[in-house]
Amino acid sequence: MMEKMKLAAEALLVIGDTAKVTAFGFTDDEIGEFIEIEKEWKTFYEDAELEWKDSQLSRDERAKIFLEDGVVTEAQVFEWRRQWYLQQYEESVRKYFEAEKDGYEKNILTRYKARVNQSKEVYEIFTYRPYDDKSIKDEEINRARERNIGDFIKLDSRGFAICPFHNERTPSFHVHSRWNRFYCFGCGAKGDVIEFIRKQNGFGFKEAVKYLIN
Repeated sequence: MMEKMKLAAEALLVIGDTAKVTAFGFTDDEIGEFIEIEKEWKTFYEDAELEWKDSQLSRDERAKIFLEDGVVTEAQVFEWRRQWYLQQYEESVRKYFEAEKDGYEKNILTRYKARVNQSKEVYEIFTYRPYDDKSIKDEEINRARERNIGDFIKLDSRGFAICPFHNERTPSFHVHSRWNRFYCFGCGAKGDVIEFIRKQNGFGFKEAVKYLIN
């Protein structure tokens, strides 16, 4: 059913028509809701990627974009973003429980649940703020962060692995290869490649950086 609904939604998006298409066997409301969900989450993740890229800019570049004329502080910008990501997460949870209450089929609930997890992961990764030891050169820290987490743990095709930080049978440890950040849905561990090496080997921050650049 899910695949048929997806085809229906794609067809309607192409022709720009949300009228009833009886050939697909779904009501206007069912197809319309599905289309809106797909649009909403496509927009959310596109925006999330842009937001994350913005957060990687240098202090001077962020100042140009967010702090012009001293209207807002850096802390305020971060808090606004944090609240926005939290709102997206809470909204996905609300939609999931509403769908469950309304008796949606299991495969549809699975998609809602996946979106809950995805929005939670985005929130957790965004709110992670890496620690920088000022006794180490920024150049060395940046070189260390260029190393891929996937070079130090075997990931499946989706970027998941058995978490090295707690006992589990089903992989709940996930790495965003584009962002090079990890988050474990099981134990809540999160961070960048320096934090991964630090936790995996029991290193301090400086030791982890040296390990990554040597």
